[in-house]
Amino acid sequence: MNPVSSKKPVSKGTSSSNLGYPVIEKLIDTEDFSKVNQTVSACYDLLERMLKNKTGGLKKQKAIRASLKAYDLTIDLIRELLKTKYELVKKRQETKK
Repeated sequence: MNPVSSKKPVSKGTSSSNLGYPVIEKLIDTEDFSKVNQTVSACYDLLERMLKNKTGGLKKQKAIRASLKAYDLTIDLIRELLKTKYELVKKRQETKK
């Protein structure tokens, strides 16, 4: 039995600031997407080349298409989160006036 896998996660207290997805929250707050853009672009390009070159069999081609779709959905989600952030900031500024 692996002692690491049998341990339960330790909770350091749950405040509203550390709930959710801290990496995504930091990306949205800082809007520094350079590393994400580089990584996603490189992976996306590789997958597109694999698809174009018909690498692997049908099962692998299906997995490649699913991966490309996942990247597209992730980018759409980040755009939607940014849009929501801007709307919230705008509403906050309007209520302060």
